[in-house]
Amino acid sequence: MQLVYQTNNLFDAHLVKHALEDAGIPAFVFGESLLGAGGELPLFGLLRVCVPDAAKPEADDIVAAVAAAQDWQEATVKTLLNRLLKKKAIAATRDGRRYLYRAITRRGDYVHAESTSLLDRLFGGRVALS
Repeated sequence: MQLVYQTNNLFDAHLVKHALEDAGIPAFVFGESLLGAGGELPLFGLLRVCVPDAAKPEADDIVAAVAAAQDWQEATVKTLLNRLLKKKAIAATRDGRRYLYRAITRRGDYVHAESTSLLDRLFGGRVALS
């Protein structure tokens, strides 16, 4: 596994992860379970996005493109919100001419689902200790 991105922001880590997966590159976020241990302390570079060795050159290009695109357009934000709505990670409530969004997935549930997904992808869901 090769490190392609490092951050202290969970949102940024998953933005990069999903951009890589959209390009067909398996990506993994390491360090999520340590976020709660930091309390109020700023923990820099805690999250790492890694890819298989062979995918590193292409992944570096994608990460650079994502980093350059931090000035998001309205359409990008709407796309991200719609993806989160479809995954039932957030809910939207209409408030006049705008929508208010709130998280409906608890952090612990999300981390558990991502961990299970990782185990399924790496080991077919079966991990045996010898």
